Amino acid sequence: KSTINRADIDDLVFNFACPKVSDEVFSYLGEILKNVKPLKNLKLNFEFSEHISNSALAILEQTLTKHRKTLETLALNFNSAVRVSNFIIVKTGITDKGIEPLIAKIKGLPALRNLSLSFGKSFASTTVANVSVVNIAETISGLQLLNFSLDMRNCTNVTDFGIATIAKSLHSQPLLQALSLNFSGCSHITDTGLDCLKEYLQILASLKFLELNFAKKSLSFEITNKGIASLMEAVQLLERLEYLKLEFAYCSKVSDEGMVSILKILKSLPALKELSLGFAGCTEMSSFAFKKLKEVCKVMPSLTNLKLSVKDCINIDDRVIESLKKELTNLDHIYIYS
Repeated sequence: KSTINRADIDDLVFNFACPKVSDEVFSYLGEILKNVKPLKNLKLNFEFSEHISNSALAILEQTLTKHRKTLETLALNFNSAVRVSNFIIVKTGITDKGIEPLIAKIKGLPALRNLSLSFGKSFASTTVANVSVVNIAETISGLQLLNFSLDMRNCTNVTDFGIATIAKSLHSQPLLQALSLNFSGCSHITDTGLDCLKEYLQILASLKFLELNFAKKSLSFEITNKGIASLMEAVQLLERLEYLKLEFAYCSKVSDEGMVSILKILKSLPALKELSLGFAGCTEMSSFAFKKLKEVCKVMPSLTNLKLSVKDCINIDDRVIESLKKELTNLDHIYIYS
């Protein structure tokens, strides 16, 4: 009640990351959003709230109208609150049908510059499909964003077509400075999706932060060295990039060749300060790739932080990993997960 009566609030953050949260909480939240003055920043975290439904999103969608002209930052985290089954007995969980009107409302926020959306699932597959990704793509095409983050992890119904629509929407974002796309566990995404992303990623000349996650839950043959090489053709043109994270865990067709494709373009990124590479479970990768990585990192004056994930990479010698830690003295921090 004290929050509702406050008239001087610009920023509102709700963290209800709890499996016991239900639609009832959104009724209370709706009252708050109706009574506070128009907000600049709104962040809602309902991760793991598996008992909410599309009705909760409808309440949120109805209350966004008041903040239409002022909202600059919107972060909605419904990770693991989405439906995992299409069986009629399953009544809770967010679906494409509930996501669609909410996303349409976001398109009518002209002041929005920072958008973060999470509709994935941490430990299981979801029913969310390409239709939601298409709706999100259409929405951001009508905005002028500085920062965009989309987390669709384990949405196994999302395919290369979904990636293509998101990629095309980037054409309308010339001022974008930070981009994070998490499609980990999306088993139907292939090299074709990476090719589509390459075509539009290369025009983002203002980009400083790039995070791309295409990790798989188990061994997958869908993404290969060819897809990584194609993607790197675009990344090498992002000369202002300061942070780069690439995740290809359990892409079993990725080998030393994939790493070499990444290393070749690093010299084209003079501002790069942080590099994070995930190759856990890439069993075709060997010590050769990481010897090459060491050579490249030694001659990158701007690089300060390096993160590597090489768990379950059975052909990498532990001594090579240890030599990275000892010999890359030019770096401030090295984190290696093996």
